[in-house]
Amino acid sequence: MRKARSSQSWDFKADLAEAAAQEVKDLGGKASAFQVDVADETAVEKACAAVAEQHGSLDVMICAAGLLLDRGVPAVDYLVSDWNRLMDVNLLGTLLCARSAARRMLAGQGGSIVTVSSMNAFRAVPGCVAYNAAKAGVISVTQTLAIELAKSNIRVNGVAPAQIETPMTAKYKTMPEQKKIRAAGIPMGTVRKGP
Repeated sequence: MRKARSSQSWDFKADLAEAAAQEVKDLGGKASAFQVDVADETAVEKACAAVAEQHGSLDVMICAAGLLLDRGVPAVDYLVSDWNRLMDVNLLGTLLCARSAARRMLAGQGGSIVTVSSMNAFRAVPGCVAYNAAKAGVISVTQTLAIELAKSNIRVNGVAPAQIETPMTAKYKTMPEQKKIRAAGIPMGTVRKGP
């Protein structure tokens, strides 16, 4: 088993990337931050190239970028512009990051890619049509990559957590009906706090 040498945090917002990297450093690890729009193919390629160049390889990619534009709007009223942006970040961004990392892993000794989907992929939540669809798409991308890359010593796995209270989901505290719908889909019946 290879030992991780360092961690990189990517975020669309530089301050959030820096904050995540600082958390790793505070725990005694090495980390650096990159401001990256995961829906921008060129930006993702540059970031992956920088990581590989800085560390000699890129061994692990966790595709966890997520965007939640859903505002409890029914599918029949959902804005195409919101749909496109959410799909760009949540689905295309997952593919671009995994693909760019896999290319470097194929040139090396293999590696591991982990994608983050959601329980919404299996149990649609009303008012979240784009998020539901994007996270279901992430599962399909994960399965496809796993099949295609397995023989090259690249593991591709996905996780699909229930809702976790984060800054992105905090708005549901002020939307009692949405909070109730979400909690009903969680076996323990409650939303847990994230890091």
